[in-house]
Amino acid sequence: MIKYEYAYQAYVSGDGNYGVDSVVTFDYDYFHDEYPKAWEILDSIHDSSRVDFIVAVLDQDEETLNELAQDYEFKMTDVLKS
Repeated sequence: MIKYEYAYQAYVSGDGNYGVDSVVTFDYDYFHDEYPKAWEILDSIHDSSRVDFIVAVLDQDEETLNELAQDYEFKMTDVLKS
């Protein structure tokens, strides 16, 4: 499982975006290797669901992923480990 940090923190990103919000940090390369289709799905879901989606993928939370898959019409097999 990919280790990650999930907290309510202040942030400033490389593109100049800043604020105080829920922040999830994880290893991009490892995540991309494990779930290569996740970024495409992330682009297609609403901004307010993105943190829930990433945390659900990282935790392999089938219940949350199932709800999101129904709402955003993606295949759970693209983000679940066998």
